[in-house]
Amino acid sequence: MIVGDALKKISALHVQINDLGKCEYTSSDLAKYRDADNYVILHRAAGILRYSMSGITFRSMHYSPSSNLNTEQCKAFVPDTLYDFVAWSTSEDEYDNAAHCVPGKCNLRVLGICHSIIGLPWKTQTPITFGLGVQMHHDHGSKDLIEKLSSLGFSINYDDVRKLLT
Repeated sequence: MIVGDALKKISALHVQINDLGKCEYTSSDLAKYRDADNYVILHRAAGILRYSMSGITFRSMHYSPSSNLNTEQCKAFVPDTLYDFVAWSTSEDEYDNAAHCVPGKCNLRVLGICHSIIGLPWKTQTPITFGLGVQMHHDHGSKDLIEKLSSLGFSINYDDVRKLLT
């Protein structure tokens, strides 16, 4: 928290002093300030994650067909801070132990979420979103399926698949 934030909170804080000289807060006052602190922490966390993702670019050398999908290749594309944040947010065990991704034991679901997160703000393809779009075209040939997956952030769009294949 910076000094300006603290001063704003102090000026906004309404405290009642009772006859014995003790401060009295209502529970709603405390909850309001606790929520504000949580938003500051979340905003800082988002800034840290955005910084760790800046500069990530997809190159065709990152691509491997989904039949050869390797968690280590997928993990190499994801910053450790992002992987840990998603893993801690989605796994009670990993949160309780503040566990980090151990080589060879990364969770592919967590990696999939990380790849979707990376693709959204940076408008880039990732090995998973790229590979899934190509694999869905190969297996099903369905433009509608690929576009639905793309709209959810899980795949590249159909036009990008077609560009790659032609």
